Amino acid sequence: MRFRLEQKSIDRLIPKKVPQQTAFWGNLKRDMGYETLAFDIYVNTQKKKYHYDFLMIIVPIADNKFMAYIPFAANMFPDNIDYGKSIEAFSEKLRNYLPKKCIFIRHELNWEIPWAYDPSYYDSENNWLGRPEVRLMEMRMNFSTEYWNLRKAPTDILPPDTVFVYLNDSDNKILRKMKQKTRYNINLSKRKGVKIKTADYNSLDTWYKLYYETSKRNKIQLHDKRFFGKVLRSARKDSASEVRLLFAEAEREPLSAMFLLLTPDRATYLYGASASEKRNYMASYALQWEAMKIGKSYSCSWYDMFGVAPTPDTNHPMYGLYRFKTGFGGQLFHRYGCWDYPINKDIYEKYRMHELQDTGFHI
Repeated sequence: MRFRLEQKSIDRLIPKKVPQQTAFWGNLKRDMGYETLAFDIYVNTQKKKYHYDFLMIIVPIADNKFMAYIPFAANMFPDNIDYGKSIEAFSEKLRNYLPKKCIFIRHELNWEIPWAYDPSYYDSENNWLGRPEVRLMEMRMNFSTEYWNLRKAPTDILPPDTVFVYLNDSDNKILRKMKQKTRYNINLSKRKGVKIKTADYNSLDTWYKLYYETSKRNKIQLHDKRFFGKVLRSARKDSASEVRLLFAEAEREPLSAMFLLLTPDRATYLYGASASEKRNYMASYALQWEAMKIGKSYSCSWYDMFGVAPTPDTNHPMYGLYRFKTGFGGQLFHRYGCWDYPINKDIYEKYRMHELQDTGFHI
């Protein structure tokens, strides 16, 4: 397999359903101060030629050193090929386009992990048991590589596990696939008078109050308020993407809110927040159902609920999201997560040890 790369403007990225490979995401990260690069990639195999493109983000790590981060490049390689060997060949080709002090390439892989199909990784109630130990994953990924250089990253930047809800069914069929309690809570929110409205920049203070409350309650990393203004502005620069700020209210009081991202064929629950009070109004259930209906009206086939625990483990910090999101009747999807291709191995190992002590998702 041979690769040829040509750099181009991020505004010329081909529209995609994966948000992190769109011009919207590139503009957002650039507005946040990161260097963002876009490339056409031409792949020649023995049977066929392929053309894709991808977004890469240059991330400072320490002491004027960098990593090259490629998030969810879904279609960068043809299907049914040797992933490890292909990532290795691609990473070697990409070396020539990286800053001199780039220590490693981090690939956030969008492929579903093979153990998601292995019956031995499920319990008697058909619950997935989770990923194998890192040693086994690295052995499988590097099996046919030349340098055995692919390493499972200590942390995944984006959540590797999610729930996809199929939107091409009728509303009634989508509702029937949900758990009975989820349907009940959607109907309860209606009886409580919960209404959904679309907001704009003028509602960012209201959004941030809910978001700050949620972050403190759940002990998650905070973005500052300016970041969410950039989310709305960046979407305007990409005609193929649209961001909507939605609020669920009762008695004119905001109880839940979300940023909904609409890309070709996919609606994504990007950021969410909820009040600590009046949780019995079930506003978050009404909000998710409305987001799905908006996705359907936008001709999206799938709704990405974006981030859950991999298994129904009550000790996992994202278990609450697992219980809430799986109630909407979607399909669990387990990705490979982040994989590193070290360029300077000595410095990479030092950074890796530091990162092992500071894991967590950053979106």
